[in-house]
Amino acid sequence: MSERRYSPLATLFAATFLFRIGNAVAALALPWFVLSHTKSAAWAGATAASSVIATIIGAWVGGGLVDRFGRAPVALISGVVGGVAMASIPLLDAVGALSNTGLIACVVLGAAFDAPGMAAQDSELPKLGHVAGLSVERVSSLKAVIGNVAILGGPALGGAAIGLLGAAPTLGLTAFCSVLAGLLGAWVLPARAART
Repeated sequence: MSERRYSPLATLFAATFLFRIGNAVAALALPWFVLSHTKSAAWAGATAASSVIATIIGAWVGGGLVDRFGRAPVALISGVVGGVAMASIPLLDAVGALSNTGLIACVVLGAAFDAPGMAAQDSELPKLGHVAGLSVERVSSLKAVIGNVAILGGPALGGAAIGLLGAAPTLGLTAFCSVLAGLLGAWVLPARAART
């Protein structure tokens, strides 16, 4: 029997967890920040709608980006761009340079790269599961558990972080999660696109 290697799968699961919990925290922190920055429910709604549209577009093109450029580059760029976009919000706000349209632009940029990053991670899970000696069903179950833990734990972590630090620093925390997830994904995923 071939040697089982759990490290690559565990690393990718860690990236998945960081990515999902960062998004779950951002889902709570971002509306708080937008409302405090704009003082307008209409702008908060416009920001949320823009984020959803950007996510849909990202999901539409995500698989094609992975096929064309490879899993590792897409995971890395997705994590870094998403992290920089989120970090830009509190940084620009701190220096008084964050306009409402700039805020929406940062949110759209971060959201647009979410789906390609997830596609890059998800497409490699069956292979890494095989290397670890796990069935596709078991890998899928583990991924679902990790995702659900992040989705459930994210709002609690986000609420605690907002209460202790404020919404702006909490967005910085989500940026860190995004960049780290991208780096872990790039480390464990194949660098080149599959050739057909």
